[in-house]
Amino acid sequence: HVRLGEYVAEAGVEILIAVGSGGDWIAKRPRQAGMECWVVDDAEAAAKILSKFLQPNDLILLKASRAEKLETILPYIRVAADQLDPHSISEPVGEGA
Repeated sequence: HVRLGEYVAEAGVEILIAVGSGGDWIAKRPRQAGMECWVVDDAEAAAKILSKFLQPNDLILLKASRAEKLETILPYIRVAADQLDPHSISEPVGEGA
């Protein structure tokens, strides 16, 4: 979790929404680097935050253990993207990888 957070902090990611019990560990370094970060309990809470920031052509990386059930956020992302621009939704890349 810490190494992932270090990578995120160095990669130029603009916003981090960490979900679940490891979220604080993931967000530690990005917060130190001044990145905008949230740690939430579940995918639904993450979706609510994400929908406030989603812009056309954004790239979203979903990374989690199966226990977090982060795939449940996909319908929320699609609805939010449709509200921006109906042509902004692309096919998932590496879904389930």
